[in-house]
Amino acid sequence: MNKKDAEKNIAEAGGVSVIFGIVIGVLTYVGIKTFYFNSQMYTSEIFALLTSLLIIAFIGFTDDILGWKIGLNKKSRLIFLIFAAVPLMALNVGQSEIMGLQLVFSILFY
Repeated sequence: MNKKDAEKNIAEAGGVSVIFGIVIGVLTYVGIKTFYFNSQMYTSEIFALLTSLLIIAFIGFTDDILGWKIGLNKKSRLIFLIFAAVPLMALNVGQSEIMGLQLVFSILFY
């Protein structure tokens, strides 16, 4: 796009196909896990992660569609991404516990 002899046509919104593939794969996994193995362990966490992923994808898609001139500025993207983290924050997904020797190493690291 920025080269002198390059064609003006460039691909945009290519992440839609990637997100579509991820969503189909995750839903297939949940379907097999639920209906074939009769297990519903971590299903709510998977759907919270999928919801956050779709919100982030929608923000990126909107930014791509609006283009270079009108696109979302840095502050609005940051605010929208904070809202995208809400489903994960609601479930405390990724909460870690540091105990014993790990605590000593983490103190030394800082």
